[in-house]
Amino acid sequence: MLYFPPEEDDSLCHHCLYEDHLVLVTSASSPLARHPPRRLAELNGEDFIWFDRSATPTYHDKLIHAFQRVGFTPNVVQEGADNATMLCLVAAGMGCSILPAMTMAGSPEGVVSHRIEDLDMVLPLMLVWRRDAGLPAVRRLIEIAESNTLGPE
Repeated sequence: MLYFPPEEDDSLCHHCLYEDHLVLVTSASSPLARHPPRRLAELNGEDFIWFDRSATPTYHDKLIHAFQRVGFTPNVVQEGADNATMLCLVAAGMGCSILPAMTMAGSPEGVVSHRIEDLDMVLPLMLVWRRDAGLPAVRRLIEIAESNTLGPE
């Protein structure tokens, strides 16, 4: 599964399972938790937990473009290898982060999320498979995915 479909690869097919959105994630004890910003630019200068571009270049570049569009430049003080690590760093009070709302389902205690008005990027969660996938189990998974939609209950 991927956020965003693979670009320019005719050997792959994809189906959107769910559309997620981004949230600001802070520790519950942060001043940002008590007075969350309404706009991304209000986060300029705040300590920010981020990820290395090499992990997911497309996602990284789309986020940076969205940030630049509204005048936000993250002040990266720490990088996390994945969303779970980034949530733990936020919980430890090392900074704030922007993460998919879906990640809050497994967040550690002491972490809160906030919607930001100009953080409107949609994250399509995609099931991706090889066009020539012939295994019956793969075909069945694709059939199930195409007949169902994930989402909050």
